[in-house]
Amino acid sequence: MLKCELEILRLSNCSFTEEGYKALALALRSNPSHLIELDLAGNDPRQSGVNQLTNVLKNGYCKLKILRLNDCNLTDKCCSVLSKLLGSETNLKELNMNNNNLQDSGVTYLCTGLKNKKCKLEILRLCKCDLTEKSCSDLASVLNSDSSSLKDLDLSNNDLHDSGVKLLSEGLREKCKLQKLRFSNCSITEEGYKALASALGSHPSHLIELDLTGNDPGQSGVKELTDLLQDPNCQLKTLRLLQNPSAVEACQYVTEVVGENPLLLRELNLSGHELGDEQVNQIAALLQDKHCKLKKLMMRYCGITEKSCSALTSVLRSNSSLEEVDISNNNLQDSGVKKLLNGLENTNCTLKKLRLSDCCITEEGYKALASALKSNPSHLIELDLTGNDPGQSGVKELTDLLQDQNCQLKTLRFLGPGADEACQYVTRIMGKSPLLLSKLHLSECELEDTQVNQIAALLQDKHCKLKKIMLNNNRISVEGVATLTSALNSNPSNLTELDLSGNKIGNSGIQKICPLLNNPQCRLKTLKLSSCSITEEGYKALALALRSNPSHLIELDLTGNDPGHSGVKELTDLLQEGCCKLKNIRYFKSPDAEDVCQYITEILGKSPLLQKELDLSEDKLEDLDWEKFSAFLMDTHSKVEKIMLNNCKLTEKSCSVLATVLSSKTILKEVNLNNSHLPDSGVKEICKGLKNPDCELKILKLSDCCITEEGYKALASALRSNPSHLIELDLTGNDPGESGVKELTDLLQDPNCQLKTLRFLRTFAADEACQYVTGIVGKNPLLLRELNLSECELGDTRVNQIAALLQDKHCTLNTLTLCGCSITEKQCLILTSALKSNPSHLRQLNLSGNKIKNTGVMHICDLLNDFHCKLERLRLRYCNMTVEGCSAVTSALKSNPSHLRELDLSGNNLKNSRQKTHLYDVLKDSHCKMKKMRFTRCDMKDEDCSVLTSALKSNPSHIRELNLSGNVLGQLGVTTLSDVLINPQCKLEKLDLCECSITEELCLILTEALKSNPSHLRKLNLSGNQLGDSAVENLGILLGSSQCKLEKLYLCGCQITKKHCIILTPSLCLNLSHLRELDLSQNKIENKGVKILSEILDNSRCQLKKLSLNDCGITDVAHLTDSLDKTKALTSLKELDLSNNNIGSSKNQLIYVLQDSNCNLR
Repeated sequence: MLKCELEILRLSNCSFTEEGYKALALALRSNPSHLIELDLAGNDPRQSGVNQLTNVLKNGYCKLKILRLNDCNLTDKCCSVLSKLLGSETNLKELNMNNNNLQDSGVTYLCTGLKNKKCKLEILRLCKCDLTEKSCSDLASVLNSDSSSLKDLDLSNNDLHDSGVKLLSEGLREKCKLQKLRFSNCSITEEGYKALASALGSHPSHLIELDLTGNDPGQSGVKELTDLLQDPNCQLKTLRLLQNPSAVEACQYVTEVVGENPLLLRELNLSGHELGDEQVNQIAALLQDKHCKLKKLMMRYCGITEKSCSALTSVLRSNSSLEEVDISNNNLQDSGVKKLLNGLENTNCTLKKLRLSDCCITEEGYKALASALKSNPSHLIELDLTGNDPGQSGVKELTDLLQDQNCQLKTLRFLGPGADEACQYVTRIMGKSPLLLSKLHLSECELEDTQVNQIAALLQDKHCKLKKIMLNNNRISVEGVATLTSALNSNPSNLTELDLSGNKIGNSGIQKICPLLNNPQCRLKTLKLSSCSITEEGYKALALALRSNPSHLIELDLTGNDPGHSGVKELTDLLQEGCCKLKNIRYFKSPDAEDVCQYITEILGKSPLLQKELDLSEDKLEDLDWEKFSAFLMDTHSKVEKIMLNNCKLTEKSCSVLATVLSSKTILKEVNLNNSHLPDSGVKEICKGLKNPDCELKILKLSDCCITEEGYKALASALRSNPSHLIELDLTGNDPGESGVKELTDLLQDPNCQLKTLRFLRTFAADEACQYVTGIVGKNPLLLRELNLSECELGDTRVNQIAALLQDKHCTLNTLTLCGCSITEKQCLILTSALKSNPSHLRQLNLSGNKIKNTGVMHICDLLNDFHCKLERLRLRYCNMTVEGCSAVTSALKSNPSHLRELDLSGNNLKNSRQKTHLYDVLKDSHCKMKKMRFTRCDMKDEDCSVLTSALKSNPSHIRELNLSGNVLGQLGVTTLSDVLINPQCKLEKLDLCECSITEELCLILTEALKSNPSHLRKLNLSGNQLGDSAVENLGILLGSSQCKLEKLYLCGCQITKKHCIILTPSLCLNLSHLRELDLSQNKIENKGVKILSEILDNSRCQLKKLSLNDCGITDVAHLTDSLDKTKALTSLKELDLSNNNIGSSKNQLIYVLQDSNCNLR
């Protein structure tokens, strides 16, 4: 034994236990010097065996460099012993502890030894040792220490995850000497790859080899690390990502072919390279690796056979990223397809597109595909089987599958490129594959030459069994027609109906169609060529073709074309020939148009097709269907420019039809609908036509059509939204309501509006009045609600014109004021007659200052008697009315009392009216809602006033204003008025009793009444009456009451003195917040009185806006000025009247104080 020079000893899996370890330790202790490698893998030493072994290895004579203890059932406790070994003076360079349950705690022990300066270990293998991210933290600290000698670290098959990699990355810094690092199958994802790339990129380390096989790099993990290899500072030479050697081979092969690493690609095209089964298997291994993220694989013309399909099936089962596979033009046959189906049926398969074009698949393969996709509705959304033979049922098997709700398949290709494009296009439009259709309807679809060529390719295919083809309004060119008819000529036996209407193919297109008609195999029965720009020449060509080959054609549609002079004759002559089967030739676009043409010909005795004007007034159309009539007007054969439908029974439906005509491109320029009952809904329908940009109507007459405001608005809106060709609009005799006229006249200001003539007024006189008023007031009276022509000398002519204007429904005046216009009794009759014919809008009428006398008043009363009259204010001041006229007014109001709110008969002689009129009886009527009554200077005495106030007493709740100024109330009048004022129902707000000869005694009675019910009164005028001390005292009590809300007080010329100012001022100061106007003019107030009144201005609650002290004997306003200067009174005061007072030099100071205020000094 002493001569033994053994250097390598391998005893792996020899089934010896701790006893064997003891024996081995004893032998090594006796001769330790030559052994440098010891392999004990697969033998369980237990704790004691490890102790025995480590004790020997600590011997200074031991030269052991490599120790393998993998698969030895070692635990973390064994690591505690080995940690001491690593921290001692040994020659150990490599330690393999793979496949032991060391756990994180065991690594912690090992790291303690690894950090020892005596440790010389360079290779440490900890594969599959149940480690987690915690171990990575400990190992990172080792790698980052100065004492570490580790150059090779294997942590494969441990669940380190991204968090562990991030921790270990912290150790890969400048101090780290690690050259090889293995992370195979460590559950690392994209985030971990990024962490490694970041660590290696930011700290140029010694690492030259990195193994990440078996992990999932996500979308960018591979790129992050491969980009790192391009960094000149990076030492990394070897980056292992693929586990399977076949995958590595495939990776190298693909890189040579395409010039790029396939692991960085999302699409791979190997088409045209002869691969063979072996290379297909290698590529399949590559595709199954998680590092391969290909989404699209193309291997057309690669010599792939049925055998290779097994490998591809494995790919479909395991690769979750592959979405598209194209293996067209390979000889897969039905057996190869069946193998692929095993992959498609797998739930892991995410393939969306599969192309198997020209793969020698037959009906059996189609059925297998349909069965597989039906039993397992996969992710597949596109399947290409072009160039294969589906047999009799292959197509139906798969197209039926598309109806299955569980099937994800969206695109199924059978045909060649051109035909397939047409098939997809038609399927999108029709909702069904044309290969299963007998009728193809592509009308209104704009077809370019490319699409026409594709459809032609479809029509040529034997799978196509179409009998009817509708291609109207597709903008097909002459070349397109040639292509289509050529295709149909090659497969003509099925087609029975062809519709090319609406395509501008012209005569040249007809020349292309004629060879199809000449074909003996052609079975065409119906040919539609409506609106195809065919002229006389084309008609002749059709007649010649049909004559040369008496074909199966029985219906020919040529509506919307121009047959010229002989085109129709050519074809009608053909109908007479016995050999021709043609039964029906249509010229009009609808049968209805033909019926109408015959009907109108019978009515008028001539064909309407030759007429420019058509007069069908007085319901000549009778019960003719308007839709049929519109079909005639809209036909290109119709040349009607003007149509008259006056005095016709028009409905909303007929108007709707007329709108349709206006919306079409007809040559209609004028429409007359005068005296036809036209509902607003009908007008709105017509407006739909006017709005249409195609409408070229110039004149529209709608006189006396019962159109209301709603219809006017609709017309204005239509003409505004489409400033059309309309230049004349007649609306005379209609009712525009409140805003109808304004809506349309505003339209005339629009620079885009073409309208030149807009008629509202029926008569020339009304038109003259409109112009006259516009010249006076500067605005069209049809747009006014208030018209004031006061002081204008009108005369008979103007009055007649204004009456004509007032009669028109387009005049919607609310207020008419004709004061001082010298209107006579006769003219009054003319005006009121006009107002009676259009009374509903008028609310205010003022004819004051005209000598209309009782006769004129009686004419006005005829208006008041009208049930439609809604007059609220009537002013007849100074009209030379007497008791007789007042009686007429009373009688009218009794018959229609509910609307009048204000009556002003001031300045008329109503003396002794008690005996001759029942005016006051009206006030007692509960229907009377009179609010304002003015009888100023009507020469009324106490008895007259008493009767009036007695009437108010029975119905006081509505009256708000009463003016009896200038009449003698007397004892009786004041007493009855006081009874009214005391009544709690009295809501009187304004009371004018100026110059009513009220004495101190009567004033006392009046003020007592006001004291008892003061809350509603806002204005009190007692000017020109002799109040006296007691009345002033009573008035002061009234003004001081908290219930008093008086805003205006007029005591002008009431003999108010300084004494009375002393009485009134304190009362006013008690309740000053409401008072806005105070008039004490023409009283002997003098300077002392002004000084007392100044206290009002001194009061902080003073809101006075107007103070009148005109002609009050004032000579000094110093106190007044001082009050205004020192208080806030000027913030509200707007007018101060000190006229007719000799205030001398004190005026200057007052002017100075007022100069920066808004107060006007008089």
